Amino acid sequence: MLAMASAAQAQPQQDPDWPCIQRLVPTLSAGQVWRGPSIDEIGASWSDDPDIAGIVNTVTSRRVSIEEAVDRTKAFTEGLEASEQDRLTLLFAGIFQRINESRTDAITAIKRYMRAQRGMVDALSDQVTALEALQQDPETSADRIADFAAGIEISRRIFADRRRALRPLCEQPVLLEERLGALARTIMAQLG
Repeated sequence: MLAMASAAQAQPQQDPDWPCIQRLVPTLSAGQVWRGPSIDEIGASWSDDPDIAGIVNTVTSRRVSIEEAVDRTKAFTEGLEASEQDRLTLLFAGIFQRINESRTDAITAIKRYMRAQRGMVDALSDQVTALEALQQDPETSADRIADFAAGIEISRRIFADRRRALRPLCEQPVLLEERLGALARTIMAQLG
């Protein structure tokens, strides 16, 4: 018992709003996927270049498959002259910023979804308690009890459907990380 208690204390506190199997990493660091020049000082200056802003908007869109995003990035980077190598860093900075923002939005949505699920559990628990009280009351009609029970069943089904939808939601940050990694590799392949 003492060993289990000390092991539990040694583990970092997990966010109760994070239901996913993947470990929660709130924000990414460019160094995790990028071995090129630093993007720390670039900020949003990448958006001042209309060509780069256009390709960033295209390849970071979820409507564009990762394969198509890689192909478009490769076509763009191969079209750059040797004197334009700094634009590769701008391109990565834009992609990194946009994907990190989308990933943060996805994480926020997952946490909000989980809080709503916990709220549904609490509401279901309250409804079951109320149903038990109705069943104990001899003045409550069988129809009222049946209607109340049917409402609980509908709420339970909604909860179960939402629980099944959680897995695809949890995959969103992972898919964004995969996109970022693929695009970073494509750009780094063109760095001189």
